[in-house]
Amino acid sequence: QNFRNFSFQAGQIGSQDLVNLNATGALVLNGNLSAQGPITLTGAGISQGGSSSITADVITTLAAGSNNITLNNAGNNFATVNITSGNVTTLVDSGALILGTGTTTTLNVTAGGSLTQTGAIVVSGTTTLTAGSNNITLSNASNNFGTVNIPSGNVVALADTGSLVLGDVAAVSLTVNG
Repeated sequence: QNFRNFSFQAGQIGSQDLVNLNATGALVLNGNLSAQGPITLTGAGISQGGSSSITADVITTLAAGSNNITLNNAGNNFATVNITSGNVTTLVDSGALILGTGTTTTLNVTAGGSLTQTGAIVVSGTTTLTAGSNNITLSNASNNFGTVNIPSGNVVALADTGSLVLGDVAAVSLTVNG
C-alpha cells in the first residue's frame, strides 16, 4: 500500500506472510509489527515510537532515501536487515542480527547476540557496532567503511575494500583485512 504519510498507531500487524509499507512521507511505526515473511519499509524517514517492536522471521528491507532510519526499540528482533538507502541508520536488536546489503551515511547497530553479514555494507561516514560479549563478523571483502567504532564486542573481524579508520575499539580480539 502507498501512503503519503503513514503512522501505525495501535494494535499489532501480526503473523503476516508479507508486509510492504510504502509512504511518500515519513513512515512511523507506533504499534507492534510481526511477520513470518519479508518486511519492506519505505518512506522519507523510517522510525518507531513508544514501546513498539518489530519481529521479523526473514528479511527486512529498509529504504529511506537521504532520510534517517531509527529502529531503536530494545524489543526488536530482526533476522536479516537490508538497507537500500538511508542517512543516519540506527538499528537495535534483542538477539543476533544479520546485516544484508546496506548503503547508508552513518550506521549504528546494537545487537544482543552476534552480529554477522550476508552482503556488502557501504557506509561513507561513521559506523558504530555494539554487541556486548558477542562476536562481530563483518568480513565481506566488498565492505567499504569510513570510520568504525566498537564500544563492545568479543571476537571482531572486519574487512574493507578501502582504507578503514578505526575509532574507539573495545574487543577481546580484532582482525581487520583489506
